[in-house]
Amino acid sequence: MRGNFKDALGVLGCCVLLCSGCAQQDRPIPSSPREGERDQARQEKPTDKTVSIEGVAMDAKAGGVVVIDDDVFYIDSLLEWPAHLVGKRVRVVGVLTQEKQIPDPGPDLAKQGAFGSQSIIKNAKWEEVHPDSK
Repeated sequence: MRGNFKDALGVLGCCVLLCSGCAQQDRPIPSSPREGERDQARQEKPTDKTVSIEGVAMDAKAGGVVVIDDDVFYIDSLLEWPAHLVGKRVRVVGVLTQEKQIPDPGPDLAKQGAFGSQSIIKNAKWEEVHPDSK
């Protein structure tokens, strides 16, 4: 029985060593090949035009957003969604723009940010989309 305890302790020690390498704060942020694709797709979106989008209402650190697949649309001047809409499907109509609203992340990984511009919907009006409506 004592041998099993030592073996388990050895395995635990290896796991701790392996995991501690994952928790290092000084590793560079890996660049994703998809980042360039997303930036290009966002640049190709028509901007400064009235749009109607449907997606999920979520709260982000920079304010209320609508999420559609991998795309995030910030709702101008909306700090957070009303509680009854968070996580619900919404339809938003407004003017789509591309602007830099979130500062770039700093060299210290504790400072969050976002590279590039963000998709912003100005003069937004929204409504919840119920599953039985189209």
